[in-house]
Amino acid sequence: MTIYKNRYVRLAAVLATVAAPVACDDFLDVPDPTVIDAGTIDPVNDLPTFAVSALQDLFTALDDIIVYSAWFSGEAWVGDTFPTRNDIGRRVVEYTNGTLTTEIYEPISFAISTNERVLELMAENNVDNDEVATMANLGSGWAILLEAENFCQVVVSSGLHNLGSAMTPAEGMATAIARFDAAIAAGTAGGFDEMVQAAWVGKARAHLFRGENAEAIAAAANVDADFEYEVPKVDDPSNRGRLGNTVWSFTLARSALVVPPYYRALNDDRVAFELWLDANDNPVKSQGNDFDFYAQNVYPGWGASLILASGLEARYIAAEAALKDGDPAPAIALIAEREDPTSETGDDIDFVADTGTLVQLLDQKARDLFLRGTHLGDWRRNPDSTPYVPPAGSEYYATQFGAAFGNVTCLPIPRSEVDNNPNF
Repeated sequence: MTIYKNRYVRLAAVLATVAAPVACDDFLDVPDPTVIDAGTIDPVNDLPTFAVSALQDLFTALDDIIVYSAWFSGEAWVGDTFPTRNDIGRRVVEYTNGTLTTEIYEPISFAISTNERVLELMAENNVDNDEVATMANLGSGWAILLEAENFCQVVVSSGLHNLGSAMTPAEGMATAIARFDAAIAAGTAGGFDEMVQAAWVGKARAHLFRGENAEAIAAAANVDADFEYEVPKVDDPSNRGRLGNTVWSFTLARSALVVPPYYRALNDDRVAFELWLDANDNPVKSQGNDFDFYAQNVYPGWGASLILASGLEARYIAAEAALKDGDPAPAIALIAEREDPTSETGDDIDFVADTGTLVQLLDQKARDLFLRGTHLGDWRRNPDSTPYVPPAGSEYYATQFGAAFGNVTCLPIPRSEVDNNPNF
């Protein structure tokens, strides 16, 4: 299996954890350790550092997307006392929801803006650097894609000097495709194959969202079947929020990310979980809703890596696109290959009315990419065929927060953006 432990994350970790320089006395004389003097920054020579930091912004936001899209799409239950988190899990989230702003929108919109700013600096200073161009376009493309999949609208800004207007998710995906194309061009010229393949996966996913099936198939064909673009995480107690795996935070610190019973019933090793027990062998309870805490085991620690893009996902994208274009053969073959004969499957896939080929394909994808941040996008593309999404009007599992699931199918742009962006 080709797994890229990419060096950009390791460099970002080093940059984030260096507390102070160690050298001669003059070098240690810092006038104000809380402020970086703008006059000491070289917008050309420092661009590689900026690009690494901006790419890390995407990697930091990815954890939040995984958790909250899982709650929103039914991939996980909210075992938390916060009403704002349960509103997201119950799909009745309003644009005034504070958690929506601080824990979902701000991290992903910040990743967009910092990567876009790197691209602006390159253009303003006529910088020709394939590595920086590849990183910034890849980071921006994936951040825009994730915002488009999760939110009802997309805003692409590079800072207060350049605030974007609201776009539809399809328009946002078109912008993401343009960034992926630029990453592919620069990465191919510079020989950065790992980022090029990650861009091809993103491009295929964006085309699929837009219903451009032939383009999705063509993009996915450029990805090696065993490719994985790994996002390493670092167990540094002083930087866990930025560098650690914060999916684990919702597992260990709050016992709030609960694997639902319909996933547990699959008896499928790809859906990794375990029931936590206390010292007396009694089930640990979730932080807020008194559920037996069935904890995810996909990310079993602060240092557990994420997967941003993979050849397996590209194969699922191509199979879905071909099926929608009238060719079921790739989907049927992939289902047969991935199906685990020891797991539960068949005629009773949860929350869907039939078990046609598309349902079966998305069933296997839900297992293979469990807690990878793809389930919500699958549901938005295929609202009647994606399993394991409790339907609107069905009973909500934490009744103290409301009787039923709502009919919201995407997250609203929060009030902070609506009120403060004059272009909105």
